[in-house]
Amino acid sequence: MVKTGNPLYMVPGLFASLWTPCTSDKTIAVLAFGPRSIRGILTGREFKVGKNIRIAPFGNRTKGKTIKDTINQQIPHYHRKKLDLKGKTLPGQGIGRHRPLEKKSPDKSFLDRF
Repeated sequence: MVKTGNPLYMVPGLFASLWTPCTSDKTIAVLAFGPRSIRGILTGREFKVGKNIRIAPFGNRTKGKTIKDTINQQIPHYHRKKLDLKGKTLPGQGIGRHRPLEKKSPDKSFLDRF
């Protein structure tokens, strides 16, 4: 048996096989950032990309007024504000819209949802 001086190398089981001189950096990264990723999935975290775009890659964990609203919120979607040439939000194209799932009255085709 090789003596390393690191007591974590003596931990039996799966963790010990992950904590070797070759893999210790990757293992610590998983242990450090894994809980944040899991929390993001469980809470439905959104990632903001500038003022006019938010992405919810795992959906949100909120309840809508109707079953359809709840489904639109809980599956992966994004929010994007569409602006006119003057920088004003177009009707039905606000940041709160769950795209491409939520249909609004100004939509003339499915592609208008994007």
